[in-house]
Amino acid sequence: MSLPSLAALSLYALVGALVCGLGCERAPSGAAQSTATPQRPNIDALRQHEAARRAHADFLGAPPSNEAFGPDPYRLAALPGPAAQVVGLLRGGASLVLLEPDLTELSRVAAPKSPGALALDAEGTIYVAGELEPRIAVYAVQQGRLVQRREIALPGVGGIRDLVISRPGLGFLVEELQGRLLRAEWNPSAEHPVARLTEVTRLAGPLSLQLTDDWLVVNALLQQTVLALPLSAGEPQLARALRVQHSGPLWAVRALQRGGELWVLATGVEDKPLDRTIGSFGNIDSFLYVYREQQGRLSRVSEFNLSEEGVVTPKVLLADWAPPLSPAGADAAQTISVTVAGYATETLLSLQVIGSEVRVQRRDPLQPGTTSGLQMGPSAWVFANPLLDGWTRLDGEGLHFRPTEPKPPSEAWRLGEALFFTTLMAPHNSSAGALSRFTCETCHFEGYVDGRVHATGRGQVAVSTKPLLGLFNNRPHFSRALDADLTQVAHAEFRVAGAGSGTDPWFSLEATEHEWLRHLGVQGSASPLELRRALMEFLMRFTPRTNPVVFTRATVGELALARPEFTPAERRGAELFQAHCEGCHRATASTEPDAARVPFNDWPRSLLGSNAPLVWADASYQKTQVLPYVHERGTRVPSLRRLYKKWPYLTNGAARTLDDLLQLVRLTEPSFSHGGGAGARLSEGDRADLAEFLRLL
Repeated sequence: MSLPSLAALSLYALVGALVCGLGCERAPSGAAQSTATPQRPNIDALRQHEAARRAHADFLGAPPSNEAFGPDPYRLAALPGPAAQVVGLLRGGASLVLLEPDLTELSRVAAPKSPGALALDAEGTIYVAGELEPRIAVYAVQQGRLVQRREIALPGVGGIRDLVISRPGLGFLVEELQGRLLRAEWNPSAEHPVARLTEVTRLAGPLSLQLTDDWLVVNALLQQTVLALPLSAGEPQLARALRVQHSGPLWAVRALQRGGELWVLATGVEDKPLDRTIGSFGNIDSFLYVYREQQGRLSRVSEFNLSEEGVVTPKVLLADWAPPLSPAGADAAQTISVTVAGYATETLLSLQVIGSEVRVQRRDPLQPGTTSGLQMGPSAWVFANPLLDGWTRLDGEGLHFRPTEPKPPSEAWRLGEALFFTTLMAPHNSSAGALSRFTCETCHFEGYVDGRVHATGRGQVAVSTKPLLGLFNNRPHFSRALDADLTQVAHAEFRVAGAGSGTDPWFSLEATEHEWLRHLGVQGSASPLELRRALMEFLMRFTPRTNPVVFTRATVGELALARPEFTPAERRGAELFQAHCEGCHRATASTEPDAARVPFNDWPRSLLGSNAPLVWADASYQKTQVLPYVHERGTRVPSLRRLYKKWPYLTNGAARTLDDLLQLVRLTEPSFSHGGGAGARLSEGDRADLAEFLRLL
């Protein structure tokens, strides 16, 4: 059986579907398609199903996606000592777990909400932080059980994605909400320490940190940047930082140091502009890149197309120095063993980097959906898998999967999630020439964005990537096609995903060809209509994540699910928004024509809870001088939900901060411009207050 080689969708990044987050333009009529013309099933039954779901949908009460997709094992770390135990984070279950090498769960304790940052210090003390609480929880293993020792308050911090510990009482962390790299120092012996925070720099979408003896390395996914800061007496030196600038997102980064020399390995999208002129999506394969510090800069020494080897959207990247293959030569002393696993594919690939050469060493079968991995021996690994909601061990006896508790139900949305994030939707695409094997995550990390402004293949029109979350209550979909419902979206996307492959999109899925599907409750054969229905069910459930700004003013020990009221600045910003913006970005739970506006006095209740469900969009087109327009009538009014995860701003990517966005506003009666020009500007105070409110959306 050959491995699938393309993933489901690249729904929005590629053309200008601006509002609802969905946006692949239909493939040109000249794109290669199967010449077979079998009788097509009627999709009316899907449309009736969707209409019934929509009629009974509770958009105001829908849970955020961070609460809707099960426990989501997300991160792993190895504990020191001969027992070879590991700790893991349940991002959806807000827990830290202790696991035996065979993945038996020994202990579980509560962790900060939506945990994704996991670090150990030299003594084996465990540090955990999450996206939704301004604190670091500190744990130890005592008598075979996890015990929380203390928590470190982080005033005003939101959306923590990673942390590293330099020494007891000193660490570094990155947060999404304000894009900050922060130095955190605290009293390690205090019972309730409060960290003293120092901002090192700001980057768009900082995702991960690596610490070596002499370097602190940051991966800023949305800014497509790797920043390596030299350390002096343990302190990062921003003025002497080295930088890698990529043309797209890098999903995993590993830093290695030998002597005083730094090497940086990264997995990410092909380092070329997207090509839409070929009738498909070109130049977006998954690659491994290797950089080496040379003459005061990070120089690329090799690149390797992972998609060609059956590894797509790799988030697992393990790397370490290896014994040289030969005893002589400079390159022999620089051999690096590399292991990669694609979130979208079914292969664990072992490589060796020897100087500028990359060699394939072995391939092993592995389930898709891995986000973190550890090598436990010469031929043994363990992985966290949020797609299947479990832990996997691969060793000489094969694959061993252990689901977490509670187990998610076997519902259609789970197959839909797999269609969305893996190569199941279009398994026959190629990496030949400009063609690519990719997934929606190639342009939409975790369903959000990649920070790029893509050429659409239509003249000079280029558009920024938009999120794919929150589609169900935000139709019509696609800025140009204006699909009226998710039925039409699913129907079209099965074709556009495989455009150029020559494969008929009306295929059935045989579960026997993908053993891992049994963990989702999929058995037998799924028909073309069943596949489309599963994708729709997932999209209906794929709501925006909880906004961490709600929690940044909480006090450790007094964390609540919501603040009851706006701050004074937020309220002034809300009043300005109501006066100037809400006419288009409506305060409604959906973009249906009959959707009622939420009264102004109810906005705090709608924004300061865990789901913040309002759309802040409209189904109409508007011309607000954000040029070039994606449609002859302008642009569909975009949703403003979770702006901290959307970067850059505006359809054409012209604004890189919220203040940039607001500085371009011009107020003229009765028109409104987002593109500068003539008209009254917002004052500095108004911009600051509006930005405070916009961060709540």
